[in-house]
Amino acid sequence: MTLKPLTHLAIRLGLIFSVLLSTASFAEQAADNEQIFIDAEKQSMDLVNNKLTFYGNVQISQGHLQLNADKLEVQRNKGNQSEKLIASGNPVTFNHQLKDGIQIKAHAQQMHYNLTTQVLVLIGQAQINQADSMINGDRIEYDVAKRQLIASSDKASESRVRVVLTPVAKEK
Repeated sequence: MTLKPLTHLAIRLGLIFSVLLSTASFAEQAADNEQIFIDAEKQSMDLVNNKLTFYGNVQISQGHLQLNADKLEVQRNKGNQSEKLIASGNPVTFNHQLKDGIQIKAHAQQMHYNLTTQVLVLIGQAQINQADSMINGDRIEYDVAKRQLIASSDKASESRVRVVLTPVAKEK
């Protein structure tokens, strides 16, 4: 494997965050042509195992979209059939301001995204906030293609899924 496929993989990272944006807002996506900035204290490439890893205060931004993690791993299987992103942190945070000014925020101990299945999973104290509404649980799984969300909590933690919805004010 040459350096070019891993570089391509890093570029596709930005497209994944566009998907993350559509996941959080259920509507809007970042412009694919905006530059992607990845800052970290350290980066490593494993050409044999097709893995690109960023360590230490990882900051990814594209336009009004921002993701912060302690570690970000981009994996591609040997047959180049599947790509995964795994962000971990204490917590991993995601912020995006939509065109209408609404702020989307999410956080979890880990965020996994599989390009092949188009499934985003937030694990560990997972929470998504949009405007005055919120969903939290131990795990939030969102199928981007099907636009289906499942929030769950671990029985061992004895916590429950919580959803807070704020009604839209009626105009007089």
